[in-house]
Amino acid sequence: MPLKDIPSRLTVVFEPEMGHWVGQSREMDYAAQGNSIEQTMQRFASGLHLTIALCADNRFSKAEPPCPDNLWNEMAGHPGAIFKTLDTTTWTWSDLEEGPQAA
Repeated sequence: MPLKDIPSRLTVVFEPEMGHWVGQSREMDYAAQGNSIEQTMQRFASGLHLTIALCADNRFSKAEPPCPDNLWNEMAGHPGAIFKTLDTTTWTWSDLEEGPQAA
């Protein structure tokens, strides 16, 4: 993905799944998992940061499409889903009061 195409703000749904957490971005088909929501958030941000660095160095050029609608709708509809946004310019997380609409 060209660096200019990386969104400055990503919507991420976090879902508990079989003893761990999975975080999935809506705007990019990018995900991470961890043993807690905090660990998943850290892994998501650090992995995405590395991906962006590789894009800047032209070592990674595969475009990441948006998350497939069926996967997003399944995760977003989970009763334990938590929604956050990640600002990719400051690398800070924010809570969303309510989840985004289904695709």
